[in-house]
Amino acid sequence: MTQHVQAALIRSLTGEGAHVDSRDALLALSPELAGRPIEGNAFTIFQITDHMIYWQEYWAKWMEGEAPPLPKRAIDSFSTQVAPSDQTEWDNLVDTFHQGVKRAIAYANSKSLFEPIPQKPKYTYYEFLQWTATHNSYHLGQIVVLRRMLDAWPSPSGGETW
Repeated sequence: MTQHVQAALIRSLTGEGAHVDSRDALLALSPELAGRPIEGNAFTIFQITDHMIYWQEYWAKWMEGEAPPLPKRAIDSFSTQVAPSDQTEWDNLVDTFHQGVKRAIAYANSKSLFEPIPQKPKYTYYEFLQWTATHNSYHLGQIVVLRRMLDAWPSPSGGETW
């Protein structure tokens, strides 16, 4: 049973199945589009991507034995910087996001998923990894909607285009 749960969790982390593939959501997106504000939307794609990294890192630190403080307000986990300064900054941010997904997958493959987090025994590694997967899925969906509004969807890799 655990093997099936582990496989399903990894599919959720990568976006396989019912979620957009995490690579496709950010593929071939220019820094200009990633940082373009859209009327009626609180954040740019750049800010949402940075926010996903914030929480990937936060939950990974817990799984690594640290106890990072929770931000005082949810808004504090979003960057006030609206756009990347250049292509390199955007590429580095996207790479950091993908490295965070790989890090989560490594935990899913190496940890006993249902063991409690030592410094937070109310929760298991599975829960922290599931939070990472669902949080990313939610925000990757936002990114797809913003890309549609920017006429930058579908991704060059294809996929669902409706």
